Parts: sequence; C-alpha cells; structure tokens
Amino acid sequence: MLALRLLLLTGCFSSEQTLAISEVPQLVIDAALAEVPGLEIEEASTETEDGILIYEIEGTANGMEYEIEISATGEILEVESEKDDD
Repeated sequence: MLALRLLLLTGCFSSEQTLAISEVPQLVIDAALAEVPGLEIEEASTETEDGILIYEIEGTANGMEYEIEISATGEILEVESEKDDD
C-alpha cells in the first residue's frame, strides 16, 4: 500500500486508454510499420508515464505478435515480440 501511495504522490502512476486505430497519428503508425515491416496493426492505446504520452501498438507479422511503444514524436521506445499462437 505504501508503494502505491508513493507512486501516486510522485506522479509515476500511469493510465492507459484504448484508441481506435484511426485515432493514432500517422507519424506513430509509420514508425511502427518501419520498425516491423508487414505489421498488421490490431490494437492501439495510449499510456501516460511520468507525464509523457506513449502510444502502444499491437499487431502481428511473419508469425509473430508484436507490442511496440512509440513516443508522440515517432521514436521507438520498446519492442516486444513472441510467437503468434493462432
């Protein structure tokens, strides 16, 4: 409980909001597609971490599932991948 209070007090708490893919800026879409050629975007959301807006793009390509975190300026922050179970 103390850790949660500290997170709230220091502003480190993050909040996530689901977006329609059409609501994602083209700059962010282009960055995701450049990072993972052939990516089929399935889900998008935003998250604010330490006051910074981050877009999270999820999709599949070449038998893999991807989760890509991208800044509002199009910078790739993190890419996670795993084998697609479908």
